[in-house]
Amino acid sequence: MLAHQQGNDLGIAWLKTNSAGSGDWVVRSWKAGESVALDANPAAKSAIRRLLIRHVADPSAQMLLLRGGDADIARNLTADQLHALDSLGGYTVSRQGRAMLMYVAMNQQHPELARPGVRQAIKWALDYDAIQHNIVPTTYRVHQAFLPQGFPAALDDTPFHQDSARAKALIAEAGLSGGFEVTMDHPSASPHSDIAQAIQANLGEVGIRVRLLAAEGRQVITKTRARQHQLALLTWGSDYFDPEANAGTFCVNTDNGPEARDRTLAWRSAWQDQQLTEQDLANVTERDAERRLALYQQMQREHMERSPFAIMLQQTDTAVLRPGVSGFEIAPAGRPVRYAGIQKA
Repeated sequence: MLAHQQGNDLGIAWLKTNSAGSGDWVVRSWKAGESVALDANPAAKSAIRRLLIRHVADPSAQMLLLRGGDADIARNLTADQLHALDSLGGYTVSRQGRAMLMYVAMNQQHPELARPGVRQAIKWALDYDAIQHNIVPTTYRVHQAFLPQGFPAALDDTPFHQDSARAKALIAEAGLSGGFEVTMDHPSASPHSDIAQAIQANLGEVGIRVRLLAAEGRQVITKTRARQHQLALLTWGSDYFDPEANAGTFCVNTDNGPEARDRTLAWRSAWQDQQLTEQDLANVTERDAERRLALYQQMQREHMERSPFAIMLQQTDTAVLRPGVSGFEIAPAGRPVRYAGIQKA
């Protein structure tokens, strides 16, 4: 690296587009936002000597490249595209749960959403199974806890299902028998737009009149970071493979003021639960591994009951391999993908 240093940067500028490590691959070229070309490390056991990874945001473009033979693997095609390839035959589909959750956030600065009964009513109003089956059957699974499947201490409990009568009763008990109006921000891209419409219909059945506000994903995130949303349909991806990766942001809010330093997901929705905050901070230093996992599981159950987050779905990563291509497997949630096992006839 020092042979490539500029001034006193110790080679850092060179390292942004090159590699100097001992992994399976060596960076041959990198074009930000476009592609990265990798050569196999001579010491690595790989049947593929060069790998070109292209950033193709449009699933339709990925589909054309795959079917035309210009790509050997396509990642995260839509449910309709996966169904079409299944009917053609010859293609191999690899699936694995991803550490990415889709949820509805309820801003506690909104007077109606701040009522505990309303928060629970929204969770009981949603038809999770129908949304998953009809909109995202191959790309998401129903999941309702803040730790994704595959993580230590993750719960597969799904206590909520659509029960409109129960939701209406909770809203009436909260003093809102006439219902109320609320806005919901959501990304305009698929499948969020379709899911947002389904949520709008579900909540409408129990008297919550939702006005949808579609925007680019980054605009929705910017708005929620500023606490300017009412309802928001969002996704959250875990940063590292440990329960604290999600517990710390979904539960902890040590300062609910506008100038808070730690602006977690709980802070963004102006929700502060002192018990969960203290429990999470204690979990960080818990030395008994089994007890620590049990505590995170209990936190998830309490979070489902009290939080302003209706966690709905966990994303399923998919990869479609052309005929003659094998050996590519998507890593479990929170783990890096490995390409060294790929073989091509």
